[in-house]
Amino acid sequence: MHILGTKSEYMTFPINENMIFMLCDDFRHEGGGKMSMFGMLGDNMRVNLPKDQNIVTLSSLGIYVAFKDGIGNFKMNVSLKSPDNKELIPQVEPQSVKKERAEGWMNVALKLSPFRSLLGKHILKVKLKDAEGGEAEYIRTFNIDREPTKN
Repeated sequence: MHILGTKSEYMTFPINENMIFMLCDDFRHEGGGKMSMFGMLGDNMRVNLPKDQNIVTLSSLGIYVAFKDGIGNFKMNVSLKSPDNKELIPQVEPQSVKKERAEGWMNVALKLSPFRSLLGKHILKVKLKDAEGGEAEYIRTFNIDREPTKN
């Protein structure tokens, strides 16, 4: 816990185990802060590819991350690495994000369209940094594998 200025202003990083991570084909922001997600995907996706191809292309891939706890102002950076360790998200300056209430959620939604990558394990990293220089990193993985051939 970091004290920000007065005793009533506390900042805590979200707990890693409480982070929600979901993948989908697409999503749409609705009124009232709602979001609709379409084509929910698991973290072990199967795609139908010829045996001589290793590259998968999806029309889009939605990545949703929600932090259920923690509180404070953070600088956030998001990275997605392909199986050959290439960055799949264009890197920009860390974004300012704010979680005002411990009981509220801080949501991050990314849409990569089209999504093109190699088959294999992908690594998503979300880094939060506070004003004091403290840092927390949240890592999730997902796999994209070839659909097994039928005999």
